[in-house]
Amino acid sequence: VVLTKEAAFDAGALTRMARPVVDAAQALFEQFEAEKLEVEKRARAAAEAVAALQLKAAEAVAAAQLEAATLLRMSPLPRYSRYCTVTKEALPATDEVHQLLAKRFIVSATRHRHGNPPRHREAPLLQVIKIERLHNPRLQEAYLPTLTAVAGITDRRVRALDGVNAIGVRTWPRYDLNEYLMYHGVPTSVAERIHLQGFDKNYAGEHFGKLFGVGIYLATNSSKSDIYTQPASGNATGERTMFVVRVCLGEVHETKVAMRQATRAPERADYKGPLDSVRALTHASGGCVEHPEFIVYKDTQVLPEYLITYTHKEGCRCTHCG
Repeated sequence: VVLTKEAAFDAGALTRMARPVVDAAQALFEQFEAEKLEVEKRARAAAEAVAALQLKAAEAVAAAQLEAATLLRMSPLPRYSRYCTVTKEALPATDEVHQLLAKRFIVSATRHRHGNPPRHREAPLLQVIKIERLHNPRLQEAYLPTLTAVAGITDRRVRALDGVNAIGVRTWPRYDLNEYLMYHGVPTSVAERIHLQGFDKNYAGEHFGKLFGVGIYLATNSSKSDIYTQPASGNATGERTMFVVRVCLGEVHETKVAMRQATRAPERADYKGPLDSVRALTHASGGCVEHPEFIVYKDTQVLPEYLITYTHKEGCRCTHCG
């Protein structure tokens, strides 16, 4: 077919007229494809985020279940035969109890005031060297009658404590007597004596003050107890020791003021004798201490259960290192 010049002109004109429309359509198509790819990309990212959240949730649930199982394992006291002696049992780093204690030990560290005038130092950078389970049948046998006495005088019902950031345990599963695992720091030179003989409140205040009288002072922050530690003479690596003790707080007296002359907790409202322990409230609660402290006035209310050997990492600028 031979086109005339007019027909050829008309075809060229139509092509030129159609080109913008075609180009616009092509651009819209390319934009649609790009947006489609972006939507698909976002959908994949959202799906991956959901999957990651589901994985984290599953891991959190598994970790919580493992911690709950570990706490159940830690609550009962061991049963000793008459042939058992005072020993230490090194916990493997892979042991769940070791991992839980080490984790709590590290994360509970916080800043403290030091110097004159006192100012906040950085939180200590702690590194666990080893954790040992302490076995002392005699001290355990002395602790159990104390539980019996607390349970008897309170009719096995004590007021639960709020806001105690410590591992709660129950020697007797049916009775909650406000038993916790708390920290007590000592110079390394006396750690072995405490393991063998237990605590003696008469030594209170020999190294530091007695803000709440003659008693055994316990903390829920490892950094608080770290202040009272001291490496053994000649220890080039600076290894320190801290006890994790089981304490029966029983009925607790909460105080906002110092009790420097105290030799026991205040009397019970029913006049059945003194309460079982003292809780020093923090500044945030109108008290006189910066971080929580608990004091008991009977040596048999505390049972040394674990001994943590640790050091301060290089670069630490805490109350000891700053």
